[in-house]
Amino acid sequence: MGKSMWYGCVLFTLAIVVTGCGSKAGDKLMKEKVEVLNSMAAEFEKVTNKASMEKALSETKALGNKLDQIEKDLVALPPEAREAAIVAHKDELEKATARFAAAKEQARKKAK
Repeated sequence: MGKSMWYGCVLFTLAIVVTGCGSKAGDKLMKEKVEVLNSMAAEFEKVTNKASMEKALSETKALGNKLDQIEKDLVALPPEAREAAIVAHKDELEKATARFAAAKEQARKKAK
């Protein structure tokens, strides 16, 4: 096997390994994102009045920071790995996002 063929094989193997690792990292990040959104939704679902809304906002502040960090980590992934993770977790993410949005809206109404 010639040198260029050998280098080609090494580069191909590295590409597979890096993409594979990125995909696993992307899956982990997407699962974390879904968990954080569900945790935030759960906090807002507890709201019954203005005081409990203030408590929920306080509780979700740290979760919001964690969500921001997850987003930064997702952006840092190779685009292919990020897209693969998004596609793989699309349904879970949509459900968690919808739950969070509905819970926050209900909490706002109850806090008035």
